[in-house]
Amino acid sequence: MPAFLPPSSPPRLLEPATEENALNSDSNSDDAVIVIMGPTGGGKTAFINLASNSDLKVGEGLESCTVDVASSLPFQLDGKRVVLVDTPGFDGSARSDTEILRMVSDFLITSYEDGKKVAGVLYFHRISDFRMGGISRRNFQALRELCGDATLRNVIIVTNMWGEVTPEMGDKRENQLKTEEKFFLPAIAAGASVYRHDNTKLSAEIILRHIVGNIPLPLNRIQEIIDERRAPNQTTTGTVLDYELLVKEEMHRKAMEEMRREMEATKWVMDVRMRREKERRGAATKVVETDLLNLGKRYKEERDKWDYQRQEREWNKDLEWKRKVVDREMERQSLQRMMDKAWGRTGVDAFDKRLTILLALAMIDLLN
Repeated sequence: MPAFLPPSSPPRLLEPATEENALNSDSNSDDAVIVIMGPTGGGKTAFINLASNSDLKVGEGLESCTVDVASSLPFQLDGKRVVLVDTPGFDGSARSDTEILRMVSDFLITSYEDGKKVAGVLYFHRISDFRMGGISRRNFQALRELCGDATLRNVIIVTNMWGEVTPEMGDKRENQLKTEEKFFLPAIAAGASVYRHDNTKLSAEIILRHIVGNIPLPLNRIQEIIDERRAPNQTTTGTVLDYELLVKEEMHRKAMEEMRREMEATKWVMDVRMRREKERRGAATKVVETDLLNLGKRYKEERDKWDYQRQEREWNKDLEWKRKVVDREMERQSLQRMMDKAWGRTGVDAFDKRLTILLALAMIDLLN
């Protein structure tokens, strides 16, 4: 289990006061102003309420409740009046990173011009997080650039949510955060400290006691804006967020380019499919046309064949008729010759023969 240093003396808190009385009370340039930063859902507001007996709204849903910079009720700790400043996380859904940076800067500039410098910064990190993703890194990078390396010794990295992990897992993650270059090691090397918070008032007071006695130092961004007369977007922190914005724009551009390529690929596939379908239909149409042409040829051939057979029948019929005519003519001529021969004879037999021949000729003429 995490160990905590015992307080050197019991903290002396102000009598319970309303937020209205606290806001109307005269500010003191000797106030120990401590800025609380960290990602959304990191327990910043709950810590402030626990330490100061304030009643700032704590988020329970998926969205951040802290959308503006808010101050706690002033309270006494080791004879020092302390004011905790709650800030939205840079990963909140209500405001953009630039808006949050401007709000925090405006608050700190006002405090700086009123003669009140920040005694220190508490940065909250959930030890229960499986990994320190891009959002958490962006929050911590903004903190580093806001403070500057010269004032990182007034920064405490507070790890919380220890009740959500086993002691072994928590120790392993804490050691990784402290010893790896991509996490908190550079800030620790520049003077930052790491403390555990176990969600108790005693734990909160122990952490605050390590910072209220610090010599206030001007934060890097505030010094750049006021003392060096830089525009907010020209400061180091602004440059960091501008870089993040550029990264997001580049990611958006790449996503749009990828979408464009996918649309072009889809269009190409559809064109190929349509072309193939058109070719298939064209080939099918050609097959049908070829079949129709062949059918037409076969019909013409059959019709020509039928016409030829019909003509051939007619020719044969005509030839048969002509042959019969010739045969009858030849028979008639033969009978005619026989009659001519019989005509010159006398007697009954000759007459009967001539009569028979005449009747035969008459029948031949009738048939013709």
